[in-house]
Amino acid sequence: MKTIAELAALREAMQPKMAVRRGLALIEKDGYRRHVLICAGTGCTSSKSLKIAENLENALKAQGLENDVQIVKTGCFGLCAVGPIMIVYPEGTFYSSVQPEDVDEIVETHLKNDKIVDRLVYTDEHTNRQPGESIALADTTFYKNQHRVALRNCGF
Repeated sequence: MKTIAELAALREAMQPKMAVRRGLALIEKDGYRRHVLICAGTGCTSSKSLKIAENLENALKAQGLENDVQIVKTGCFGLCAVGPIMIVYPEGTFYSSVQPEDVDEIVETHLKNDKIVDRLVYTDEHTNRQPGESIALADTTFYKNQHRVALRNCGF
């Protein structure tokens, strides 16, 4: 158990990371310019999300990007039907149905060259996303009318 003061200090210490994930900062003080969140909930884990994280770590090292991109394994985002899910911050690009073999393309195209991998960006019949545009998790049909309470910080 932590005291109120310890929780306040932890909250303050996490603000640089949160600023990157909210798109308010382009780089955090420890040098990460991007955060890649990978769902590690049971549904995504059974669909190889941990292998995706492993492949991502290896690909980042191979490209010399391990100090630029932080990998974060998260709990369930709630949209298990389109998992494994990966979200790239600060822009909040929401990739769905990611497979381990997609990692090299994501690293080369998005993380190294700042271009979205269109074929992996989540979309549905109600999403007005143009090719090359990012879509945030909160802007999807599934999430946009939800008021998240207990999980409001999931993915942050």
